[in-house]
Amino acid sequence: MFNYSPLNRHHSEIRLVRFVESPDASTQLQLELCHSSLNDTKFSALSYLWGDCTETVDVSLNGHQFTIGLSLHAGLKQLRENGFQSWIWIDSICIQQQDLEEKNWHVQEMGTVYGQAECVYMWLGLGSDATDRAMDFMSLIGPKLVDLCAMDILNSTRNALVGDYVRSRSSGTDFDSIRDPAAMELACFMYELLQYPGVQAEAVLGGETIVAEGNTIQGFREIINRDYSHRIWVIQEVALAKVGIVLCGTKSLSLEHFESSFMALWDCRCWDVRPKQQRVTKMGFEWSWNWLLPLSTRRRTRYWTDRPLQLAEILHQTFKPTFNAIYAASDPRDIIFGLLGVIEDREELDLHVDYNLSMAEVFIEVTKAFLQNANNTSAGYRYGLDYCTPKMDNSDGLPSWVPDWREIGRQGATVESIDIGLEDNATVGIPQPMDITDERKGGYFGVLSRLGCRVDVVTEVMQAPPKLANDELNSYAPSYLSSTLEFAGLGPESGPGEDFVWRTLIGRGFGEINGKSCRLYEWISGDIALLVRMIMRQEQLDPDHLTPNQVDFINEGPLSLGWTRPDLKTPQEQLTNIVEEWPSTILYHNESRTLFKTIKGMFGRGHVVIRPGDLVTLLWGVKVPIVLRPRNEGGFTFVGDAYVDGIMNGEFLETSPAHEMFDIY
Repeated sequence: MFNYSPLNRHHSEIRLVRFVESPDASTQLQLELCHSSLNDTKFSALSYLWGDCTETVDVSLNGHQFTIGLSLHAGLKQLRENGFQSWIWIDSICIQQQDLEEKNWHVQEMGTVYGQAECVYMWLGLGSDATDRAMDFMSLIGPKLVDLCAMDILNSTRNALVGDYVRSRSSGTDFDSIRDPAAMELACFMYELLQYPGVQAEAVLGGETIVAEGNTIQGFREIINRDYSHRIWVIQEVALAKVGIVLCGTKSLSLEHFESSFMALWDCRCWDVRPKQQRVTKMGFEWSWNWLLPLSTRRRTRYWTDRPLQLAEILHQTFKPTFNAIYAASDPRDIIFGLLGVIEDREELDLHVDYNLSMAEVFIEVTKAFLQNANNTSAGYRYGLDYCTPKMDNSDGLPSWVPDWREIGRQGATVESIDIGLEDNATVGIPQPMDITDERKGGYFGVLSRLGCRVDVVTEVMQAPPKLANDELNSYAPSYLSSTLEFAGLGPESGPGEDFVWRTLIGRGFGEINGKSCRLYEWISGDIALLVRMIMRQEQLDPDHLTPNQVDFINEGPLSLGWTRPDLKTPQEQLTNIVEEWPSTILYHNESRTLFKTIKGMFGRGHVVIRPGDLVTLLWGVKVPIVLRPRNEGGFTFVGDAYVDGIMNGEFLETSPAHEMFDIY
């Protein structure tokens, strides 16, 4: 049985292993382990999925039996078959896992280990026919994309030049040559990618399912859905790698070719506006694949360096994954610890690796750190109390204001903050006090105390829409709008008196007014408000009778950002599309939100967990109203943020409300 010797931390010692040659490759893997200083050693590192720890294989380590997981064993066998002979760092072997003191220290240094490794080998697991085709395809297009500087161009403002070209060509319209030879060459190559049959989505035409020839997309889907792609540790292992080699079964390619292929195919998917014709389908590359965190974080650290990479930016994901999870860890504490090596606000948050803490203690500490830095003007990414997603119940054992980061990793933050992009400030002029947690208040751990004021009490809540698939939104949207009209008590005749309803419902969306970016509801006045009322009431619209302001609202304002389509040739077609698509998009962004009324007649939009008797508050330092639920034992539980019409710009503070301390359990 193998016994570890202690590391000399003063010399930055780590352990490394390498293969011992065996006369018979089919025999047990034999490894040699040594101690070496990080400061004067050349080594590689292995990134892999631990997998089921109950399924193990024995190897020889310095002549002694040592147990490793099946996934690691398969990866090591493949490395040996590939002729790899150098020293390599492997976490499950090179860290004495049962020594918590060593583990705490070593985990804090893992970012340094992967950043200094000569090469990081990324073992995705065993291959299949589908993954072999995907790896071969990336080996084909990856070198060309690297030669064309695809990552540099697509992660810069030159991306727009390439996109304009591909969109125009795919929609059948003429496009002048780009006055940027490198961008033009890349644009031509990416337009050719649209035609490649293996990357087309499956389609059903005339009752017949058309499967892309070669089924390359299925290989991408298998890679994306593997647990490796969502393992929290992989984020820093990929992001920090100087050089990377991706291994999937017997296939391998450079990380540079791998990430260039993903980036280019995703952009092709976004720019694919080909009209639906017989046996022509769109790119099968799915939208959420671009946000695979190991790759997106690597891009973030290399190309989007105008602000530091922050922990909340990685943890708080708002997109809906079409794959298994956004991030995950077998030990929930690693959701935090596994990112400390790659983020740049670690000292500011004052977070440290400590496996003596429970999951709840770790989640409370990181959330408290986010809240204490929420209004730090030097921070690029703000995570405030309004970003916390309320829960249907507290079965996770966490305080109501602390997100279960495991659930965020599984499905994303299911509700966007009211404050995303919002310039309004309901507590304007009142600075944020220091957040206070009292670990023993009333026998409860993790109580958040915040100063603020009471606004009103909820009296009525609209029934929330059901969970809907994306392809169900259009058909359900008219019913959703009808329910809104009924809940708001609006009659058959429309007028300016109902604009507060649509301001509250719309919430999200941007456009420019005189060069200033504005929320969509800020447009709702005059003839624009009339147009909005007609769209929300699903009334017939004639493009020939639109006012100049209404035309600008459609063509240059918020609606132009998401609903104008180059393949629609007439104003009537564009307008019909907007009338159909805009309400369904509002419904999409209102998933897990609903409307409510209060005693004083206020009208608002909050989380679906809201119910009559809940208290609308303003908490100092939080820009939007926060809903709290009184507890029988005293104090409150957190019910989420809200939009309340008429108080979003500090109007309620003019009533000189009494200040109060709210204890949130």
